[in-house]
Amino acid sequence: MCLSWLFSSCCNSCFGFFLSLVFVIATVQSSRAQAPNIKDKTIQSITVTTKSVSEGTLMQSVKTLSGDELDKKLGSSLGETLNNELGLSASGFGAGASRPIIRGMEGSRVLVLENGMAMSDVSGLSNDHAVANGLLHTKEIEILRGSSALIYGTSTGAGVINIVNDKILTERQEKLSVAAGSKISTVDHGLSNGLELSTGSGPLALHLEASKQSAQNYAIPSFRELGGTKANWASKGNALSQSPLPNSFSYSDTLAAGASYIVDHGYTGFSLEQYNHRYGIPSFEGSQINQTQQKFDLQHLTKNPMQGIESIKFKLSNTHYQHTELSADAVASTLYKSDGLNARLEVWHEPIDRWKGLFGLEALKGTLSALDLLQNNHAAILPQTSTTSWAGFWVEEKKWPGFSVDLGLRFERNQKRPNTHLPYSDSLGALGWNSPVLEDKVFNLLSGSSGLVIDLPAGHAAGLHYSLTQRAPATDELFAFGAHDATATFDIGQTHLRPERAHNLELSLMKTKGPLRWKSHVFFNKIDDFIYGTLFGQQDPLSGFDIRQFNQATVTQKGLEAEITYRWNSEGSSYRLFTDSSQTQLLNGQFTPLQAPVRVGLDWAYREGPLKTGVSVKHAFKQTHLAPSEVTQTPAYTDLSAFLSFHQRLNHSDLNWYVFAKNLLNQDIRYSTTVETLRLYAPQAGRNLSMGIKWSY
Repeated sequence: MCLSWLFSSCCNSCFGFFLSLVFVIATVQSSRAQAPNIKDKTIQSITVTTKSVSEGTLMQSVKTLSGDELDKKLGSSLGETLNNELGLSASGFGAGASRPIIRGMEGSRVLVLENGMAMSDVSGLSNDHAVANGLLHTKEIEILRGSSALIYGTSTGAGVINIVNDKILTERQEKLSVAAGSKISTVDHGLSNGLELSTGSGPLALHLEASKQSAQNYAIPSFRELGGTKANWASKGNALSQSPLPNSFSYSDTLAAGASYIVDHGYTGFSLEQYNHRYGIPSFEGSQINQTQQKFDLQHLTKNPMQGIESIKFKLSNTHYQHTELSADAVASTLYKSDGLNARLEVWHEPIDRWKGLFGLEALKGTLSALDLLQNNHAAILPQTSTTSWAGFWVEEKKWPGFSVDLGLRFERNQKRPNTHLPYSDSLGALGWNSPVLEDKVFNLLSGSSGLVIDLPAGHAAGLHYSLTQRAPATDELFAFGAHDATATFDIGQTHLRPERAHNLELSLMKTKGPLRWKSHVFFNKIDDFIYGTLFGQQDPLSGFDIRQFNQATVTQKGLEAEITYRWNSEGSSYRLFTDSSQTQLLNGQFTPLQAPVRVGLDWAYREGPLKTGVSVKHAFKQTHLAPSEVTQTPAYTDLSAFLSFHQRLNHSDLNWYVFAKNLLNQDIRYSTTVETLRLYAPQAGRNLSMGIKWSY
């Protein structure tokens, strides 16, 4: 099946065109290798994403989690992993699905990438759809904002999350290397195992990775429903203490293999991956989702192909994704399919009058469909829609004594073509609501970003950043029409929606030297034509869900992020204190849904030789900023966690033992960034102890 999928993909005309482009680049590389009079030049290491031109600057356009920090924070989902980062929160749909939220922005406004390439899953459509990545083999997670984010797309002031792994090796493997790990957890009787093998001979490098994760329904601290026995739905019997939480399980497995041909002046590599994931949605309806994904990736890098060019990188990703939604009694009801072909060309130029940067092109072709399996494969919520987009981008940075400037520009053309011949499976009968007019839509998007960083005395710095970004309406915002269990709404899109336009201004101050360091960011964001769901007080007679239509209005967003560290990540004791907050309002003063709470946190860590330990406490305040459609305030909570790890060197191998404890106070934790119909029924997991071991050779 995988081979036939790959063969059909190769027949795609776009795929053939880009393979031709790779052949041309490879020819240039080959001719360069045969020219001994051209002197090799070593360039700065370039990751699979950007080595952003603003990396390490005040604006923190790139924040990277890696090494011990990533191991300590890595959870079962992307949202859980990033939930404690400055300015980031998470949605919570049980253990299986949790997506990151950046400065209060979620869904399609937050781009999630893998190795710098767009993911063709459907997690951006709804937070009950999990990101199609098991994370166990992740080497880095990058958080991109500002000019560096424009390399990959536009997000109306939110940002980009990039998951980095080693499926395609970029360095020669002189000998066999093996890494294996295993972890158990108490709250859900969880077990995860992972294995990675890398080997090579001369220029050839091979990589294999496999993992399997299982988590049963997790234990919760108290009552399932917010309010306990006095809850609004107590008459349904749902408020009784139910531990473990029904339908909060998650099972996944991954198998991937890659091969690379690596020489001094570049490499060419490819990988194949199969990912499977089955998990429950702990809503009142109690549905389940069964995900599968097959993915093919290709990368090629040429260093110094010609005078004035440091490197040329070409990347291609072809993904076949689908998931089936099942009812509580395991009846398949809806089938989502998404096929995507993504290609990128990045050109890094040599410094021109000290300006460093890159420019490039990106093309994407995809098809998305949601079929009602119970009604002759009619369109369930969404019609089959083809999306074609191409973009050009350019990012530069220049440093002078005492200050630096970064600039970014991106133009993108996005076209959506819905299938007009497939009827919707749902209707609103005599209520007078009509389905969206299905017609082709074309959006031309122009976004720009600029930043200024000024060095101040005694290791201080100040920065100012401005961006104007545009985002095209998502497919569901344009063409949705149907009942959605996860949000308990009957969603109605509007074809006439315009692109969002965000004006973002950010002021930053930082101390970057000495044992005591700090940073702070104050931001203001005005978004014209912001797309949000409006409730009209009517219900769908069949499902009983509230009718929600996507509309537009101007909103303003403001927020603060601050962090103080003392000898952070140094030997001995170190400390970190942080806080963040943001709020988004319509011009009439009403709040938009799913506001993130104000948070404060304190971390203590201790390192001495092979021993590492620490304690972290985070307090989220009560969320009282409710949208008109929300009725229940999310209570405050305090999350106390701790870790202990020990490293051993055994002959030629490394052994790491670790213990993590989360939610030590066994608090009833509910995220205000999760839709109300779920957070009322499903708290986060209770007290949990995880123990694991990692061995590498």
